[in-house]
Amino acid sequence: MAERDASTDVAIFLAGAAFGAGVALLLAPQSGRKTRRLIQKKGQDTLDYVAGKGHDIYDRGKELADDATRFAERTIKSVM
Repeated sequence: MAERDASTDVAIFLAGAAFGAGVALLLAPQSGRKTRRLIQKKGQDTLDYVAGKGHDIYDRGKELADDATRFAERTIKSVM
């Protein structure tokens, strides 16, 4: 079986999400204005969540890099 890379998986996921969103809009039980408002709010909530997680991951990566730098400095000093 051929291996797919991550970008293919992401593209398939996004295509499925777009299709699902389209079907949901067609079958929505409320007016277009309310649906658009709901989509905008959910989109903003999702964006805020993803941005927060991105900052958390960045901060953790910075901590790990700083720890690795301190470890390397200690190791070099102990060898000299």
